[in-house]
Amino acid sequence: MSVEYPAYVDGKPPVLTLSQYDLASWAPSTCVDRRDGGYYIVVTEKPDTVVAKVDDNDKDTLDAIFQSAHADYSNQLNEQK
Repeated sequence: MSVEYPAYVDGKPPVLTLSQYDLASWAPSTCVDRRDGGYYIVVTEKPDTVVAKVDDNDKDTLDAIFQSAHADYSNQLNEQK
């Protein structure tokens, strides 16, 4: 099955809101990654392949999600010791 991702604009990944990402037919094959001071949507199986940049207006939401996930992961590691 071939997944068609959105086209780059002027050599840069398109900028999408989280709402647009949630509705994208290709979303299940991707994940969000934090890099270069922003959030990017990447192909899960090939994380070096950037599909889109997440709109900076959604940064606070993603900051909260990532901070919570990091805290949960840290707590799980401490519990395993």
